[in-house]
Amino acid sequence: MKCKNTIAMVLAGAMLLPSNAFAADLSQYRDFPNDWSAKSLEQAIDDGLLNGSNGMIDAKGLLTRAQMAAIVSRAFGAAKTASLDDYRDVLPSAWYYSDMGKAVKMGAFQGANGLLNPDAPITREEAFTVLARAFALEGGGSATLKDFVDGGTVSSWASESVAALVAGGYVNGANGMLNLKNNITRAEFAKVITGMAASYVGAEGVSGKTVEGNMIVRESGASLSGMTINGDLIIADSADKVSLDNVKVTGRIVIRGGADAVGIKNTTAGKGVLVSSPNGAAAISVSGGSVGTVTAKSDLSLSGSVSNVAVTDKATLTVEKNASVGTVTVSAAGSKVTGDGKVTNVQANANNVTVTSKGAKVTAGSGVSGVKAGDKAVESGKTETVGTAPSSGGSSSGGSNSSNSQYTYVLMNIPYNEFYKAELGENAAAVDAVSSATKNKTRNGSLAGGSYHVNPDGTDITGVTYPVRVKTSDLSGFKQVTDSDSVKITVNKKGKNEITTYTGREALFESASYSYYALSDTPSYYKEATLTDGKWSFGKATGAASEATATIAKFKAPGHHADYEMKVESDKIEKGQKVYAVVLTDTDGNTYGLHHVTEIWRATELGFESDSALVGKTISAVTYYTDDGVIKLNLAKKLYATTVKAAEADFSSGETTVSFSNDLPSDFDAEYSVTVDDKEPNFFQYDPKTRKVTWNKDAEAPSGTYQLVITDKNNNYVPIIAQINLNVYAYAAVPYDEYWKSEGVYLSGSDWKASSDEADRTLTDKEGKVTGYEHDKGAFDAVSRATAIHGRHRGSFQQDVVINTKDSKKYTPVYWIDADTAVVSTGEHITLNKTNIQDYKITGIKYVPVKVSASDFADFCTKYTVTKNGETLQGGYSEENLKSYTAVAAVDSTTNGLKAVTKKGDSFSFGPRKTGTGSGIKDVEQKSADSDIVATAKNYADAQNFGAHLRVDLTNPKKEGTDKNGKPTLVDAKNAYGALGDNMQTVVWKYYGDGDTVLRTYGTKFAADDWMHKTMGIQLGLTDSLRFKLPEGTDGTGKWEITIYALGYSDTTYTVNVKAENLPKKVEPMTEDQRTKLNELKEQAAALLENYDENKATLAQKALKEHYDQIVALLAKSDATTAEAKELIDEVPGLIKAVEDERKQPTKPDKPTTETKTITGTIKPADDAKGHIEDAYNFSFEITLQDGTIIGFNNDTTDAGDDNASYWKKATQGDSSKNIEGMFTKLLNKKASEIDGVDVVSKATVSSNAIKKAVKNALSNN
Repeated sequence: MKCKNTIAMVLAGAMLLPSNAFAADLSQYRDFPNDWSAKSLEQAIDDGLLNGSNGMIDAKGLLTRAQMAAIVSRAFGAAKTASLDDYRDVLPSAWYYSDMGKAVKMGAFQGANGLLNPDAPITREEAFTVLARAFALEGGGSATLKDFVDGGTVSSWASESVAALVAGGYVNGANGMLNLKNNITRAEFAKVITGMAASYVGAEGVSGKTVEGNMIVRESGASLSGMTINGDLIIADSADKVSLDNVKVTGRIVIRGGADAVGIKNTTAGKGVLVSSPNGAAAISVSGGSVGTVTAKSDLSLSGSVSNVAVTDKATLTVEKNASVGTVTVSAAGSKVTGDGKVTNVQANANNVTVTSKGAKVTAGSGVSGVKAGDKAVESGKTETVGTAPSSGGSSSGGSNSSNSQYTYVLMNIPYNEFYKAELGENAAAVDAVSSATKNKTRNGSLAGGSYHVNPDGTDITGVTYPVRVKTSDLSGFKQVTDSDSVKITVNKKGKNEITTYTGREALFESASYSYYALSDTPSYYKEATLTDGKWSFGKATGAASEATATIAKFKAPGHHADYEMKVESDKIEKGQKVYAVVLTDTDGNTYGLHHVTEIWRATELGFESDSALVGKTISAVTYYTDDGVIKLNLAKKLYATTVKAAEADFSSGETTVSFSNDLPSDFDAEYSVTVDDKEPNFFQYDPKTRKVTWNKDAEAPSGTYQLVITDKNNNYVPIIAQINLNVYAYAAVPYDEYWKSEGVYLSGSDWKASSDEADRTLTDKEGKVTGYEHDKGAFDAVSRATAIHGRHRGSFQQDVVINTKDSKKYTPVYWIDADTAVVSTGEHITLNKTNIQDYKITGIKYVPVKVSASDFADFCTKYTVTKNGETLQGGYSEENLKSYTAVAAVDSTTNGLKAVTKKGDSFSFGPRKTGTGSGIKDVEQKSADSDIVATAKNYADAQNFGAHLRVDLTNPKKEGTDKNGKPTLVDAKNAYGALGDNMQTVVWKYYGDGDTVLRTYGTKFAADDWMHKTMGIQLGLTDSLRFKLPEGTDGTGKWEITIYALGYSDTTYTVNVKAENLPKKVEPMTEDQRTKLNELKEQAAALLENYDENKATLAQKALKEHYDQIVALLAKSDATTAEAKELIDEVPGLIKAVEDERKQPTKPDKPTTETKTITGTIKPADDAKGHIEDAYNFSFEITLQDGTIIGFNNDTTDAGDDNASYWKKATQGDSSKNIEGMFTKLLNKKASEIDGVDVVSKATVSSNAIKKAVKNALSNN
C-alpha cells in the first residue's frame, strides 16, 4: 500500500517532480513555519503534494490556477483530456496545457467567458469549489455559512461547494472569517487537502489496514480487502478495475472511474455509493454486505443485487442479466432504466423517464409527464408494468400492499402519549414529547432510532415510528413519505459537522405526526389505528411477541444521563438494536413508558428522573417494542428504584453522610459494604445507624472508585450502589498550556504547547557573536527568556523552574538562600550561577490551588509536583522591594483561583479557575493589593526593549526627594508593589477597544510577558506571539483591563487607556522610488570601488565598501523597510563624495602619525540611578588615533554579562533598524575637545557616558 501520494510539485515555478513518494526532510527548509500550518505542510510534503525551492517552503506563497489543476488531476490519476479550443488563454506550448485539459475533463475546472486564467492566483472560494467537485461533495446549504462574518460574501456559483467543505469539517475559517475572496496560500492549501485525502493506493492494493480519513485509489487493478476506512473511499478517474472484499467504509464509496467494473463483495458503505464518472459509463458488481443506496449521477452498468438506486442526474441505468434492484428512484429528466436484470419498482419523479426492464412496476410522480413503461405511457400518479397490457387505472404509489382493499399497513409517526396509552395501565402517567433533549442527539439516528421529531432544529422528540393497520380512506389528507423522499440532517459530532441523508421510510425520522410510509408486506407486529372525527386512536400492539428473563447488570443513582440508570442484559436485546418504545412494570402492576435519548440509550441502557412515579417502586419487568416485535423481559432480581447519595466531602474531614430517598422494602435484608474498585480494603466503614461513612483522614487516599454497596442477603434484589465522591485540596505545579486551556484565552491555532522558531531576542557574547536565541513567540510552551543572573531568582517566586547545568544535571530551585545558592526540590543546597548554568526554563505556575478526586490523587501526585496542605510554600530571593517568603499550604473550597481537576484515561485536565474568598495559606486572611500602586502604559520604545508589543508597569507612588548626589528628584514614597510582585503567579489581559464588550482575552507567561524588578516595579507585557494577536480590524488602542492572579491575594485589576504611542508603528515597506535611488547609488559606488583592495583601501573607501554591501543586501531583501532604505540613502552620498574628494587631493609628502590606545574602565550599579545595572563589569577596547583624531575602534573584549550585554552593544554599535548610531560611530573623526558635544545613545546612557569619559581621558593624556 502506498500511504503517500505519488505527486510532487515545485510550486515556486511550474516544474513537476517524478511520481514517487518520499518522507519529509524538514531540515532542508530554512523558512519552515512553527505554527498552525506546520503539521499539514509536513504531511503535504510527505505525501508529495508540495515541495520547496532553493531551501524555502514558502508557506505564505500563493497557488495559481494552473498549479491547482496539476495537483488535482494527478491526485485523481486523470488521464483523459478535454478539448481546450474554447479557451483562448491556454496555449498548447504551456507546461500546464495537458493538466488543464485533464482538470476540465474531470469537471473540476470550468472557466468563464472563454477564459481559464491559468496563471492567476486561485482564490479560496475557487479552490474550495474545485475540491468539492473533485471529491463529489454536495449538500451544504447557505445556513452552514451563517456563523461566519463573511459567509454572505460567497459567490453564488461557489456557495454550495464552500458550504459542503465547511459542513464536512474540511474548512473552519479563522477568527470567524472564511476569507473567501483572498488568494489561497500554500499553507492553507496544505491544511485543506491533507484533511480531505488521508492516503493513496496504487495498483498494488492493500489489505488488513485501518485508515482514518478519506482514501483515494488512483490506479487500475487495485485490490482492497479486510480493512476499515473511517471516511470516504474514492475510486479515482483512471482506476478502471478495482476489487473490494470485506471492506468497511464509514463514509461513501465514490466511483469516478470503474470503466471495467468495481467489484464490491461483502462490503459496507455507511453513506452509500455515489457513481459520478466524467469518462463515460461505470460498472459495479455488488454481492453481500450492505452498501445502502447507490446514487447514479452518470451512466451505470449494475450487476449483483442492490436494494435502492437513485438516479439524480440524467443517466442510463443498465441492470445486467441476473442482477436485481429493489427500487429505482429517478429525479433527472430524460433518464433511462434498461437491461435484462430484475427491477421491482421504478418511481419516476421527473419528465420523460423511460423504463424497458421487463417486469418493472413504473409509477409516475405527481405532475410528471412523458414517463414510459416499455411502450406504455404512465400517467401522473399511476403505475404500469413493463411487458404487460396497459391498466385502466394504475395502482397508487409508495408500494402500498393493498391499494384496492379497505385496509393497508403503514409505518406511522405516533406521538408518545397516543402510542403508550394502550400499552400502559389506566392510571399511568401520560408520556409527553421530550422538549429538553440535546439537539444533536435528538437528530442522531443511531441514538434516537425508532423515534421521530417534528422540529428540524431538534428541540423535541415527538414520538414513535411504528407499523399500524389502518383504513386506506383514513390516510387521506395526511403526509405520505415515499421512496423518493429524503431529508438531510446535520449534527455536530466532536466539533465536526456530519450530514446524514434519510431516504424513503427512514425520512419519517424528521416529519410531521401521523406522516406515514406505505408498507408492501404485512408486518409481523403492528397497532390498529382508527380515525374518528379527525382524532387518531391506537390499539395495543399485536403480533410477534416473546418473553424471557433479563438481569440488571448495573444500577446507578444518580447516573450520568439520568437520575436513575440501569443496564439490561438479555440475549433478546442487543446494543444498538432499533427500539420503538420501552415499558417498565413494577411489582404492583403499574406501568411506565420511557422516552428516547433522555431515558433510552442504545437499547440496553435505560433510565428515568427523580420526579418519576417509579421512584420508591420495585421494578419487576421491562417490555421492549422492537423491530423484532414485542419482547417482555422478567427481571431475575427485582430492582428497587431509590436514590442513595453520599454527600461530597473533603477527604481531610474523615466522614460523609449518606441519605436515602426512600426506605428500603421490608423484605430487603440489607448488608452494607464500602468498596474501592469493587474490592473491600477495610479502609472505609459504614454505620447504618448514623448513616455515616468514616475513614482515617490522616492516611493516604487509596486509588480507585469509592462506592457504598447495599446488597440483599436473600438475593432477591439488584444491589443498590452509591458513589462516594471525596476531594483532596492541594497546590500543584501546572504547565502553562494546561493552566490556560480552560480559561477562554486567545490561541492562534490549536496547539497550546506550540513553540516558535522565530527569535524575539538574540543573545551575543562580548565580541558580538550570536550565542543563542530566546523563543517566546510560541503559545503556552516553556519560557526561555529568564537569564542566568537575576532571572534565576525572580522565576523561583511563583513559577516552576528547571535549570540544566553545564555538567548535564537538572535542578528545580524552590527558593534561594543567597545570590548563588538555591534550595532545590530535593532539599539540597546547590550553587547555580552564570558559570555553571547551561539553560533556564520556566514551565508553568508553581502553586496552583486544585481540587482533585481522592480516588485519583495518588496518580495525580505521580504526574505533577504537589504541595499538600500543611506542607511548606517557599520561593524567591530578597532584593530591595522584593522579599522571599515562607508559608503553610491550606487550600480549601473557598481558595481564590481554585481549579477542579478531572481525570480521563491516564491524563488529567484542569477546569476554569474559581474566584474565592480564601487565601489558601494557613492562618492568613486573603490579602488585597496596595491601593497606592500606580499603573502606567509605557511608550512602545520602552516596551520594545523588553520584547513586548504592549507594556504596562505597576510602580510605587513618588514623592519629592534627592538622588545620591543630593540633587532634587522624585523618589519612592513607599514600597507598594513589592508584596504583590512576590506573590504574582500570572496575568490575564482583556481588550475592550472603544466599547464595553470584551473583544479578546489573553493569557500570559512569566518572563516572556510578566516580570517584576527589584526597584522598578511590576512589568507586564504582551508579546507578539501565538498567544497574542489583536482582533481583526482593531489597532490596540482603547480600554484594557489587566488582572493579576497572586498567591494569597484577591484578584487585582487595573484599567488603562492605551494610545497610539504605546503601540508599535506600522512598518512601511521600501518604496519603488527608494529602490530606484539605491540602484543609482549602488552603480556610483561600484564605479569607485572597481579595483577595491581591502589591504590598501583608505578609511573612506572601506566605509563606502561596507555601505555598498548593505545596499546590495537590502535590494535583495523581500521585506526591506522605508526606514532601512532612508538610512542608506542619507549616508551613502556623503561617503561617495568623501572618496571622490580623496582622489582629488594631492598626495601628502609626510606620512601622518598613527597610534593605538587601549581604553579600560568599570561600570558599577551605583552609576545607574534607575537600577538597571545588577552587577559591576569591566570594559576594554582599542582606539586608533591619527594626528590626535579618532579614526577607528577595535578589539572590544568587554564581558558585560547576560543582562548588561544588550546595553553595552547598543551603546557601542547602536541599532541600525531604528537609525541609531553607536558611540563607536559617533566618536569617529573626533578630537578630545569635541567629545563633550557628542550625544549619548538613548536607552544606553550609562554605558555611553562611561565610554565618552574614558576616551576623553585617554586623549587628554595623549
